[in-house]
Amino acid sequence: VYPAGFVALFVALHYATAADPTCCRLPQTLESESPRCVSGGGNLLLAQAIFAAAYLATLALVISLYRRTRLVPPWAHALLILSPRIHSLYVLRLFNDGVAMLFVWLWLACACSRRHALGGLLFSVALSIKMNALLFAPALAILVLRDVGWSGAIVRAVPALGLQLLLAAPFLRANAAGYLSRAFELSRSFEYRWTVNWKCVSPQIFGSRAFSAALLASHVVLLLVFAHRKWCPSDGSLPALLLRATKRRADVEQRSTAASDAAYSREVLTMALTCNFIGIATARTLHYQFYTYYFHSLPFLLWLAPLPTALRLALWLGIEWSFNVYPATPVSSFVLQVCHAALLLALLACGRTSLATHPSKGND
Repeated sequence: VYPAGFVALFVALHYATAADPTCCRLPQTLESESPRCVSGGGNLLLAQAIFAAAYLATLALVISLYRRTRLVPPWAHALLILSPRIHSLYVLRLFNDGVAMLFVWLWLACACSRRHALGGLLFSVALSIKMNALLFAPALAILVLRDVGWSGAIVRAVPALGLQLLLAAPFLRANAAGYLSRAFELSRSFEYRWTVNWKCVSPQIFGSRAFSAALLASHVVLLLVFAHRKWCPSDGSLPALLLRATKRRADVEQRSTAASDAAYSREVLTMALTCNFIGIATARTLHYQFYTYYFHSLPFLLWLAPLPTALRLALWLGIEWSFNVYPATPVSSFVLQVCHAALLLALLACGRTSLATHPSKGND
């Protein structure tokens, strides 16, 4: 149920940790569920060190981008290291989600420097590891179209698509229909017992098609509203950007020289991280490991919104507390939904120019 990059990643980990791949093929017996077989008999400590390195690399990337945008005060960077749930997901649970997000943040670093060709490849790697990278896709499309136009975007998309095909080649040869329908299954159903964000509704509502359709519609409407009113002020509107067939070289060069590096980086992160957060806030379900999808973006989003610092910290604590309640309860899910809604409304209330290019007031 995962794309091919995930398989390649964990096969590499098997070799790196000297694990026994045949152990994982044993039947579901007590022997195959023993600690030796859960890890494949490999060096689990080495695997944890590798994931810890990915965690630290992600942290270094996020802090460097935060410093580049000059939006989040340095003291608030401490929020990035205070989550026991995030520590667990990266270094104890060894989920693929964190590795996928490392490549997402690498893409964002390239996007801030307008290196869209390399950024597209890194985004493709992230997508090949976990499908959640698709939540960033609308922002990626707008950023690339704005700078290089439709023809340039198509040229840069070809290598990214080629990388997907290369990684998936063994599965496409064996069962192309099965791979495409399962690795990128958008209609996948989820179990109520694992949801973190919707325990505040009944299992019947959670599993209904109407509930799923309402969330999907909310996602699409919010994306259109933010894209039209918040992300494309310099382009006139979203339709104006989409109808422009070629890049405006003079406009790009003017932004490169007149606008500061901090302002452009802030604009890139604003579009990408709000785009992702919209998907999180309207998600069909969130599992504990999905916290990695947006945890590192929370300080940026909180300081982007025109909120008092005390309220910013309260929202951060509410989200963090909700993800540390296990198993999730109706109360923890309700708190999480309230925090998500409050932050989303604050971002929606931002002025057009303040959301796109300027830091919020009260940046202490």
